[in-house]
Amino acid sequence: HLQLLKSRMEVVFSNLCLFLPALQVMLSAVSTKSFAAAIGTAAGRSVAARHRAANCTAVALAVLASVGPLSKRLRADAGDKVAEKLLQLASCMLEDQVFDTCLARAGAEIMAAAACIGSTGLAVSQVKAIVAQLAGMMAEAAGPGRPTSPAPEDSSSSGSSPELRAVLCLVLGSIHRARGGLALQPTVAITVATLVSVASRPAGAAHMWALHGLWLVACASGPGYAAHVKQTLQLALELLVSSFGEHPLLQPAAARLANAVVAVLGPEFTLGSAAYSRCKTLVTGSTRSSIGAGAAVAGGSDGSGTPAAGQVVAGTAVGDSLRNLAATCAELEQVLFAQQLILFAPGAVPAAKHLPLLLLTLISSRPALRRAAAATLRHLADRDPRGLTQACIEPALLAALDAESESSTSTQIRGTLTVLLIDSAPRRPGYWLRLLGSVALAAGPAAATAAGQQPSAGSPQPQGYLVDDDEETSVTAAAAVPSFPAAVQPSGNMPAVAGSSGTTPAALSAAAAAAAAAAAMRRLPTTPRLQTRMFAAELLLLLFSGVGPDQRHRHPKPKHIDEGGEKGGAVSTGIDKAQAGVSVLGVSQDFLVDHLQSLIDLGYKLTTGSAGSLRPAGAQLLQLILHFFGTVADPDVPELLLLEQYQAQFVAALRAA
Repeated sequence: HLQLLKSRMEVVFSNLCLFLPALQVMLSAVSTKSFAAAIGTAAGRSVAARHRAANCTAVALAVLASVGPLSKRLRADAGDKVAEKLLQLASCMLEDQVFDTCLARAGAEIMAAAACIGSTGLAVSQVKAIVAQLAGMMAEAAGPGRPTSPAPEDSSSSGSSPELRAVLCLVLGSIHRARGGLALQPTVAITVATLVSVASRPAGAAHMWALHGLWLVACASGPGYAAHVKQTLQLALELLVSSFGEHPLLQPAAARLANAVVAVLGPEFTLGSAAYSRCKTLVTGSTRSSIGAGAAVAGGSDGSGTPAAGQVVAGTAVGDSLRNLAATCAELEQVLFAQQLILFAPGAVPAAKHLPLLLLTLISSRPALRRAAAATLRHLADRDPRGLTQACIEPALLAALDAESESSTSTQIRGTLTVLLIDSAPRRPGYWLRLLGSVALAAGPAAATAAGQQPSAGSPQPQGYLVDDDEETSVTAAAAVPSFPAAVQPSGNMPAVAGSSGTTPAALSAAAAAAAAAAAMRRLPTTPRLQTRMFAAELLLLLFSGVGPDQRHRHPKPKHIDEGGEKGGAVSTGIDKAQAGVSVLGVSQDFLVDHLQSLIDLGYKLTTGSAGSLRPAGAQLLQLILHFFGTVADPDVPELLLLEQYQAQFVAALRAA
């Protein structure tokens, strides 16, 4: 019936001559006056309440489904009329439905839609009216001549209802989100002052919704919110250290607000500033305390983990669910904090220090965390691919891709690997050939180690990187990457943590967590999935276009130069050394032609392997080898072509295919 009503309302709203009468009908359906005759008895009141709640649900669904197309068809003169009718409808829904979270959110969204449909003046007057209503509520709750103090949880009067205050805070934030920016810039100051006033006097969940409203206002106002950053962060810190900060969901709400502050300040958000210290405290503090607070909620009022007297088992189940939700939100906000720093304040913290956190998050069991980490790594790859390639995170990305089940996250990881290959292929084609070859052939780390493959003498070694300069969050990258094949094993000489003795409990717990995460990555299957192998084969095909036009990747060095530079009367000049592949000024000289034998072996194995899905990729690899090296002469026997010595493998692969 709800779906039928939704489709009918879309038809009605498509005709501009019918929408006002339709809104009037819906207003009558949710009005309390329509049920006045049925509330004479207790049974009648119960039935009337159920019927009205059902009507409110149906009306909310119809309006929210149709208000988007409606806003695009209305003229400017008709917008205010529709907006006023929507405001009446939402106000009527919220008369006694503030205790229903779903209907309360629906009413807030309808009011926000009214602000979008109506004129700017109507939206401003709507914000001012809600601010005045909240101010009156706070004055009535405090009482004349009395200082502001926490309101009782069971306050039921309309003027001091925590639920109604929470809904109005959500309405304010939703209006700024829907019609924010320059349109509501004059109302930002009074909105922030009102929300701070509500949050400063916690009652029920009103202070949490006030923080949520501040987050919405900050996201919508952008730099216009900068004047209120100090007041907002101070409020969040005070709530966390108060007795109300024990609620687990308050921690992620404060961290979310801190992340919005990073976007507000932008480049002005610098390392060591007061705003940075407070934001980091809110974000990292939420991660550590959300689990403990959730355990206290789950365990009972004494926080010991043992159910209190008279506590039912259902309460423990609800507490466990709340704890898990709080832990997920807190970890997500920590990843988003790194994302916000990278996007809006790249100069605050070096991007390399975020890599361990992002790599550890890629193996999380929570899809939202993996999506955020993958999107952040993709942005880093597009902005600074060389910084990521120096950290040698490609094996960790391949391991995460092999374990990923969501297509959106897999797409981000694939894009990151592609960008890294295109950037670093001209400098280290051998590294990519060994890494992708071991994956495409399903060799796995053990097989690669048994093969005894080692990087070439000129191959760059990955550098160490840290999470942060602080003791409590310092983790080396050695614990953040999976078990690499020997060909891509990072250097074991990791730098020491700046300012860290390595013996503090915080440092030990961080190292233990990182070691546990690294062990989890090593428990991945040694044989990758077919999809991962096929993607590795696709990347192998990009090596030829990735090395670029540098002819040194096509033409090999004569062997008599390789054997010492003295045979054959060769003069060892600086240019000769560069042409001979000798490291000049510390620059790695690794060329694709030096790995021609490995390329042909890999193409032969893929073409003749048992996996039918990989055979076309193997044939394409051999074909690209022919096109790339087909006209190159053998430097030691100029009258012959370079590929003539490999013709047996080409013919055998062709016959097998």
